[in-house]
Amino acid sequence: MSVEFKAVRDPIIKYLKDIDWHYLEPSECMELRGSNFEPFLLPILRQKLKELNRGIIETDEQVEEIIKRLKNIRANIRGNQEFLQYLRGEKTIYVEKERRELNVRLVDFENPENNDYHVTREFEFSDIKTDRADIVLFINGIPIVDIETKSPTEEDPIEEAHAQVKRYHEEIPELMKLVQLYALSEGINLMYGPTWDLSRRNRHRWKDAGVDIERLTKEFFR
Repeated sequence: MSVEFKAVRDPIIKYLKDIDWHYLEPSECMELRGSNFEPFLLPILRQKLKELNRGIIETDEQVEEIIKRLKNIRANIRGNQEFLQYLRGEKTIYVEKERRELNVRLVDFENPENNDYHVTREFEFSDIKTDRADIVLFINGIPIVDIETKSPTEEDPIEEAHAQVKRYHEEIPELMKLVQLYALSEGINLMYGPTWDLSRRNRHRWKDAGVDIERLTKEFFR
């Protein structure tokens, strides 16, 4: 096992599990996805779409239509903005029995306990190229956060992790159009920023550098 995994990645996953992010082995994650080209944990997303939209989404056909819309979002910064609108519940679907457009919920912000939270490691995704993200967090089967970890023994681990996130935008944009946040850690600091705006001025340090990584992780991702 590499220093990066033992000293940084695996402890972060442990801290996430401590605050009730449910861990999925890569094989379990792939079983839920079905293929390397699939970004969603499909059975979970389908279930949550019905649970969070009772009276609005009632058929399997409606569920598949919403998922199709999400997949058809453009793989660029505009698509990322559109997907944020979906996450905020600002997008609608026509409901025949109501004869009007009604908002669709992907996340329950009022009652966070109604959402499902999952974390996996070595998330392999194929698009223009195939890449493997260190840690990915899902809410209701939707990839929301990418965490890249590097060994503290590297010359400039945070910059190396940041370069990796930049590469993902070029090589796997079909995943990154959905991910809203990236985080970087070398086991000491926790840096974060918005996807599709990778300038250093918009990359921030969570709290102060004197706090240990366990507390940083738990405070930030709780």
